[in-house]
Amino acid sequence: MMIRTFLRKLKFKPNEFRFKCALPRDLNIVISLSRDHNQLSLSINAVHSLIEFFSGEKYLIGPDEAYPLFSEFLFKDRAQFISDSELKKQPFDLIPEGIGLIWDFTRPPTIHKNLPLYVTGASYRISTDPETYPYYNIILAPNPESDDISYFEKQLRLLNVPVRKLRPTLRDLAKRTAWDYLIFKGHSEKHILIVLDLQDESLVEFIKSAARTAFPVGVTFTSPRNTGNGMIDLSHLGPEGIVATMSLADLFITDYSIYLGIASIMKIPILLMNSPTKLPQSLKHRVWNSEQEVDVLIEYLKELLV
Repeated sequence: MMIRTFLRKLKFKPNEFRFKCALPRDLNIVISLSRDHNQLSLSINAVHSLIEFFSGEKYLIGPDEAYPLFSEFLFKDRAQFISDSELKKQPFDLIPEGIGLIWDFTRPPTIHKNLPLYVTGASYRISTDPETYPYYNIILAPNPESDDISYFEKQLRLLNVPVRKLRPTLRDLAKRTAWDYLIFKGHSEKHILIVLDLQDESLVEFIKSAARTAFPVGVTFTSPRNTGNGMIDLSHLGPEGIVATMSLADLFITDYSIYLGIASIMKIPILLMNSPTKLPQSLKHRVWNSEQEVDVLIEYLKELLV
């Protein structure tokens, strides 16, 4: 594969085109997603907008962990998902001919910088990383200080693609199943329901203790993953069931999660732990890091549920 990539680099010549700030809507498109789970999840509205705007075939390229949420639930039957592991094994064979546009939704440095070499016929190749020129021939420059939702949506506005907000469709069955599952596992209507998705599992017991101090009522802790530390494991419910549970939640706590974007869409109060992710001020959220006192964390928890 390395030899084929090197030879294509030697032969690569940028396509010439005239651009009038209007993209043809009948293009087949490839959207490259970030490997950073927070950034990936916060690009959901931008991805949804591109899928709605273009009428051709759609392909998403992203980390394997994003496949269930993106392919089995959010964009089921609307876009084909190609995982990073698949792309790494056979990049020249997975993406079909006839792709007209590549849109790289990653902050610099671009992860899938070799995509134009695998899809040589794409006339429009969009990135925000200046280092990718000439392989990407449209380099956008949204304000780097933008929050991690505006950063993606501003790219669309720069090219006159309307931004459409995604509203996940949940079946009544999924909602009932999620609620019954929570009750079976010991949840109560009087309890505060927290969805906790932490990669740094050393923080779990710390958060539990702070939450029990902050709230005088019972607290139910759930997680999208099987963490083995006493929280209700939602993974059995699948992505729709996890989102259905989140629709019932009072609080979402994470450091790094592909479900952060869902929490933002559903306007669930969010507590970010030790995270550089920037959320819009319009979202009810707090950011706590380990350098701060535990009393600050307890106060943040109280503020988020007011």
